[in-house]
Amino acid sequence: MFCFTSMGGKIDHSINSRGGGPYSFVLSGQKHHLIESLLPPPGNPPVYAQLYIYDTDNEVSNRISSVSRHVNAEILDPTIVQMLKDCLDKHNSIVKKYRKAADIIKENVVPDLSIRLIRNGNSSVLSRQYNMPTTSELAALIVGDFDKSYTKRDIIVKRQNGHLQRIDELHMSYLPLQYPLLFPYGDNGYDSTNEHANESLSMTKKKKKLTPREYLAFRLMRRT
Repeated sequence: MFCFTSMGGKIDHSINSRGGGPYSFVLSGQKHHLIESLLPPPGNPPVYAQLYIYDTDNEVSNRISSVSRHVNAEILDPTIVQMLKDCLDKHNSIVKKYRKAADIIKENVVPDLSIRLIRNGNSSVLSRQYNMPTTSELAALIVGDFDKSYTKRDIIVKRQNGHLQRIDELHMSYLPLQYPLLFPYGDNGYDSTNEHANESLSMTKKKKKLTPREYLAFRLMRRT
């Protein structure tokens, strides 16, 4: 309901058509995430990240409608949806940038508005230890146009183009865009340059780089 991106892949529905068992989600091949333009094509309802930009006066009902194909909308509590929305608005750095883009679009001060999600941030011990992001480390920048200095793995979200864009799985915003409730501050997701803390190197047999499995295990670990 709150994710910025959709999930792409070859989904096998045949196993569920046979009946007689619980629903199974079967994905063949490589999973990837897709992101839309800031605004939906004319006549189309907003989806995914567009819900942070378009028709925000009716945002809660739009979010509930966006998932009504998968769950019964009557069992969703609008009060909880509003609470989660307010929490992300207050704390999530990527959401804040999208909200700012929505204000700019309403005022129509930048006709060619785009958002750039930077591939690489500032690597430091602080980011390795997963502290809360600071203002200087935010991954989303809003400008009117881009020069050729951005890297090929940067995500450039145009104002309105009607095309889906595939996100590189090594982009540090890959996971925060798909799972904002697991990354409520909009902090960076997995980065292939992340290293183990010095005190844990003896347990990892001096393996310095953090693997995706180790990173996800850390994020999903129960803690106070």
